[in-house]
Amino acid sequence: MPKVGTVWTFDYTGGEQEFTTPCSGEYKLETWGAQGGSINDVSTSFKINGGYGGYSNGTKSLSKTNIVYIVVGGQGNTISYSSTPSYGGYNGGGNGGDTQGIRHNGGGGGATHMSTTNRGILSNYNSYRGEVLLVAGGGGGSGGWEPNSYTIRRGGTGGGSS
Repeated sequence: MPKVGTVWTFDYTGGEQEFTTPCSGEYKLETWGAQGGSINDVSTSFKINGGYGGYSNGTKSLSKTNIVYIVVGGQGNTISYSSTPSYGGYNGGGNGGDTQGIRHNGGGGGATHMSTTNRGILSNYNSYRGEVLLVAGGGGGSGGWEPNSYTIRRGGTGGGSS
């Protein structure tokens, strides 16, 4: 039997993971969304990191041997002038890219979620939202624009519980 306060950590794997509760009780659940992709200008060594993923937490009463399914979001891809497009991270991160040679955008970070069923990525839960326990959104990819002069902005922080 685990001690009160035992922490179980799940890292990014690119797939679904499961946790079987070892005992009945109140469990604290926490999720962090993945960071968005960066912009990396290899010619000047200039780099702006993507926005941080969001954070959510809550508690849930669970019985012994309940299964919680965990999907950890993946970080959005970094973009440089030589890489297009910049793909979004696993579990819903939006794609960035180089549009018309003047817009450079890192991919968005993927969400992290926990659920009571195994339906895979978060978008598969559109008709099953009651099965989702907790979600933290991924961060936005950094972006830049250079029609006359280069302007670059860090991606926004991902959303939490609301």
